[in-house]
Amino acid sequence: EVILWVAGEMRKRGYTTLVETCGYVPLENIRKCADALDYIYYDFKHIDPGLHKELTGKDNRMIIRNLDWLCNNFKGVLSVRYPYIPGCNSKEEEIKSFFQFIKGEKKIAEIIFLPYHRLGLPKYHGLGREYEMNGMKSIKKEQMNHLYKWAEECGIEIKIQ
Repeated sequence: EVILWVAGEMRKRGYTTLVETCGYVPLENIRKCADALDYIYYDFKHIDPGLHKELTGKDNRMIIRNLDWLCNNFKGVLSVRYPYIPGCNSKEEEIKSFFQFIKGEKKIAEIIFLPYHRLGLPKYHGLGREYEMNGMKSIKKEQMNHLYKWAEECGIEIKIQ
């Protein structure tokens, strides 16, 4: 309810509304908010439900259902972002499976790959939480250029940020 009020007030003042989400929320919440939003950044971590659960603690069925609903109903701009993490969701078959899934969806404005970085490390320390990927180094965009070829082979256009 609060997000709807805030989004409404923002729009009255001429501001654009954007939500960044992993999509792991009840569909009813998305339905309530969708008309109040101009943009959604939808982070998609893994196509395989079992591996998604292994990596995040939750399977991705709700995430996929919600993304499908947005692709068929959202009137704003929908960007799907894929945080690329070597050794977690970087295998060719995993990414090509993601491409095949995404290819069947409508109204996705862009597919963006985000290179793994360690910028969240201080936040974990501040919360007193262990950073489980402490040994992993940040990667550079140039280390992901092979994704352009894989995307082209699947008939998809991507961006790497």
